[in-house]
Amino acid sequence: MPERLSPQEWVKVNEQEIHTLLLGFSVLLVGLLRTRNPDSNTLFFDLQRRSLSEMPLCQGHRVVAGKLKLPQGYTITRGFVDTQGEICGNRSECLHYFFANNQGEVLDLTAAQFVRGGKEKGDRSEKLKQLAPNLVEIHPSGLTVLHGSIDEIAKETKIVYLA
Repeated sequence: MPERLSPQEWVKVNEQEIHTLLLGFSVLLVGLLRTRNPDSNTLFFDLQRRSLSEMPLCQGHRVVAGKLKLPQGYTITRGFVDTQGEICGNRSECLHYFFANNQGEVLDLTAAQFVRGGKEKGDRSEKLKQLAPNLVEIHPSGLTVLHGSIDEIAKETKIVYLA
């Protein structure tokens, strides 16, 4: 395997492991939520309704970064996403983990969670792909990856990354 994989190649090579890690993290998170509050609404984590990339699993990036060597130059980033109040209730900024490099590029495994609408699993991912066809890749596992410069992403998707 070449040492320097592009972000797209890295995802393709590691797709199944990334999917497995995010799935394990989602199960852990749902269990934790139900332990703290048995009546908590866990529909956001229903695999019948959403793919893993459509769930609020951004901390799963930390799990992935702990298990896999990231593409060269990328690190786990704790930042914010500005959705212009679309997703985060009354707040316009949501705390979000993602991968970024020092050239202003983002690699996000859970960006589809920020897309409104869609009643079926995969709808948010498809809508994100329609907004930014050159920046979004939907993999066979359902993993939806957003990759591009912060400026490109903001222009095409209206999702603004604040690192």
